[in-house]
Order: sequence, then C-alpha cells, then structure tokens
Amino acid sequence: MELFSMIHARIELTKQGFAEIDRVVNLFFAYIKILRERGVHEWIFEEIRQVRRLKFDFRDKSSVASEVVDLSANLNIYDYEDAIIADYLFEEFQPSLIQKTIDSLQFDNLRIVIESKSFAGKTDRVEKYYQIEYSIEQIPEKYRQAFNSPQYTPPKVGKKLDIPPRNPFIPKTVEVLARQSSSDSKFPVKVFEDDASIVWHKQDDTFETPKTSAQLLIIDGGVLSDQLQEAFYVRLFVDMFELHLREIDYLAKEAELHFTISPSLQGLYISLEGFSDSFPAFFKEFVASWASFVPTQAAFDFSIEKLNKQYENEGQQQPYMLSGALRRRLVYSRGSYIYSDYLQALKRTTLDDFKQFLDKWLSAHRFEWLLVGNIGAETAKHIAWDFHRSFGREIKPNSRILRKDETNDLRIVRLEEGTNVYVHNLDLKTEKNSAIFAYYQVGEGSDDRSRALSELLQNFIKDKTFNQLRTNEQLGYIVFGLSYTDLLVNGVGFIIQ
Repeated sequence: MELFSMIHARIELTKQGFAEIDRVVNLFFAYIKILRERGVHEWIFEEIRQVRRLKFDFRDKSSVASEVVDLSANLNIYDYEDAIIADYLFEEFQPSLIQKTIDSLQFDNLRIVIESKSFAGKTDRVEKYYQIEYSIEQIPEKYRQAFNSPQYTPPKVGKKLDIPPRNPFIPKTVEVLARQSSSDSKFPVKVFEDDASIVWHKQDDTFETPKTSAQLLIIDGGVLSDQLQEAFYVRLFVDMFELHLREIDYLAKEAELHFTISPSLQGLYISLEGFSDSFPAFFKEFVASWASFVPTQAAFDFSIEKLNKQYENEGQQQPYMLSGALRRRLVYSRGSYIYSDYLQALKRTTLDDFKQFLDKWLSAHRFEWLLVGNIGAETAKHIAWDFHRSFGREIKPNSRILRKDETNDLRIVRLEEGTNVYVHNLDLKTEKNSAIFAYYQVGEGSDDRSRALSELLQNFIKDKTFNQLRTNEQLGYIVFGLSYTDLLVNGVGFIIQ
C-alpha cells in the first residue's frame, strides 16, 4: 500500500450552528475554493520554514516516552538519518507539489462525520468494540453542488474568508543576551516599583535560549457586592475575549508564541511564553484587540451555552475529582467557587448587566509583572511601561491607580482545632460512588526548608497511603495521599473513593 495523507478539519458547532449545518459546510467549501484560487505563496512557505527551524534549534525538553513514540512512528515514513529532523525540515520550495496537494481536495475523496446526541434512536449500526451507534449514508447531492459552486458573498465591512495575513510575531532575531551582573541573582529581583505596578525580573543564566516567559497579574479592587456574580463575569469575559482573540492566537501559535488569559482570585492573569523578540509586537496587538472588544449578542449566547455545558459536565465528574475544588472553597477566604455556584450566576446573567460590569471593571487596578528568560532588566521595564500606558490610554482611559490598602487581601482560613465535616451531595442519577477527603493544615512555611519538607512528606505518604488504604484495607479503589501549599500555608490530604 502506498503512503497517503489525510487532511482533517474539525468544527465544533453551537446549537444554532447544528441547525444551519448546510451553511457551515458551504462556508468550508468556499474556503477550499479560496485556497485553490489564491494559489501558492512563497512567503507562507518561508514563514513556516523559518519557524520550524527555530522550533528544532531551540526545542524544549520533552519526556523520553513521548520522544520514543514520535521517533518510532517517523521510522515508518522517513529514512533512518532523517527521523529526528524530518518533521521540522523544509528545504525546498516546490509550488507545483503544494498546488497538487491543494487540488487533491476534491468532493470524491471527501468524508463528512457529524456527531450529535440528536441522532439517538435514528442509527442502524453499532460499532464492534465500544458499541457506538452510527449510520453511513451517501453525501447528499446538494453538497456536491455546493462544493463545485459554494455560495459566499464577502461582507462589505468586518471579517471575511481569506488566507491568513503575514505573521507579525515571527522573531527577527534569536540573539542570546550576554550575562549581566543582575543575572547572578539566584531569584528574581524587583527592578521597578511605583504606585501602579511592580516588575520582577530574572535573566536566564542556565539554558541560554532566546526565549522568555512573562506573567502579568492585573489586580482589581472589586466592582460588585455579589462576589460570585463578579467572579462569573470575569470568567465570561475571558471566554468571550478568547473568541475575539482567535486570529491573534492562531498567528501567535504559528510563531511558537503561547499565551493564556485566565481569571484570578485577585483579578486577571495573563501569561506569555515564546521567543523574546516577539513580545513587544504581541503585547501591542493584544492591547489593540482588547480596546476593540465589544460584546455582541451572538458571542454572548455562544459563551453562555459553552460555559453552561462546561459547568454541567464538571458536575458529572467522579466524586474524588470534585474534592479539590471543594477543598479550595473551604480554605480560601473569598473567591473560590465550584460548578454549581457558577451555574447559579450564569442563569441570572444578561448581556446588558454584563456590559455594565465591564464598564466599571478594572477602573481601578494595579499591575504585578514577572519576566524571566532571555530579557534584560531595562527591556523588561519598558515592556511593562508600554503596556501600562497603552492600557490606560486605549482600554481604560478613565481608570485610576488602585492603592495597596484598597486591594482585597486573599487569605487562607485557619481551620479550627477539632473535627470539621463538610458534606456535599451530588445530584447524579448514575453515580453510585462516594469519596472522602481528609485535609490537615500543618502550618505556614515560606522558606526553602519548609517547602522541601512538604515535598518530602508528599513523596513519603503517597505510596504508604495507597498500600495501606487500598491494597491492605481495600477501603477504596481510588486512593491518593497529597501535599498542598496555598499562599505559603502547607497541608496534607487523603482522598479515598
């Protein structure tokens, strides 16, 4: 059998998308037509070639098991001497070969798989091993017509189907900085502090790669008296904003630049990792995208449906998997909620209320930065300063500095002596298991010795717990012994299901 390749496109549909699946398929066919008509661009090949080479030259450490699996698969395809580098090496631009691949995307070698619970009871086959119910049908003739002549009219304004633009995040230099005197410090040092921000910095003096990691915490003073509703609004913003950022996210990932934005118990957390030279361009685009973000009804409905499904699924987890969130709910002084809390907040959320929250949110704020890697202290400060100025000018022009005494301190609740029992009943029709989580606070410990003892304790109790409670006493089939550190407060826990 000759070698062949398969090209997959996966589209996750909303309820509305499933109801308009013909339109979705038509748009996909329209994009294939655009690929054929646009032809092959050498600059796209050059961008891919450059990034793949950088990815190989500055690979991060991976697990031995994963490496063996990948290489063994490559040996079935490539010559022995090419097995390591073949996935990364783009040596020669061959437009005719690329065009041949694009032209191979034809209706006659197309398969469409549609998955939905709505097909229950309407299928006529059962898969042998997992008893999955399914059917196989001929693709409707209307799809052939749509493939040959997809109906797509580009909008006069706004987004339209097209090939991606040139990538502004591809690094222009991968120079590794010379060591500076400040890099001799074992830990990050504070290189800047004023009323609005703190910047911590540590130049890499070990790995010597052209990469940097940046962590940013935007601290908010709080807007609503209902802390649960505010916590949900922040999660809703993150979900909608990630959707808004999807094109930037695509370009960033193509340039080996990885960012996350997530809710924090104190506000908003942003993380960026990748080639150092790409950081200024990314933060510039990030701020511009945030400034242009306007919640629409369609995006709101999409995120509400997605989060509702997410929280309902979290509630269907096995009992032992829910115990961690329940523990945090008990020990944190504020802001730690579980799926059922967020479902309550979701049910009473409207787009107008959400917009009113966004207008007030982060109107008073502080910034805390940590930049580590191939970056000098002065560059780190300038990245932070540029972000602060742009944030105040483009995103929150009428905001003010949040004073330290206005921040809501996040604390760990000291558990009272004696026995504290918290019972959480699962509303599951099919779950027959129960779990118990015994958690003990063992005191504060911010020094190296305390942290080392905590890790040592975890390694000691992990095997002992499993052997005694599962193997010997057979009290449960899932048994864990774990250590925890919450805001420098150490603890140990035992989970049995």
